[in-house]
Amino acid sequence: MEALDLIKHGYLSCCVTANIAIGMIIETLTIMHRLYRFQIQLQAMMISI
Repeated sequence: MEALDLIKHGYLSCCVTANIAIGMIIETLTIMHRLYRFQIQLQAMMISI
């Protein structure tokens, strides 16, 4: 019974860690995408000037 509880606890903490990691990756990609779009807009403005 105790071993099963330990396995469950380990599995849950792995899931939580994975969710946090995925969330951080998605946030990083979103920020990079925004910066990329901002850079393109900046270049377009420089060309139009």
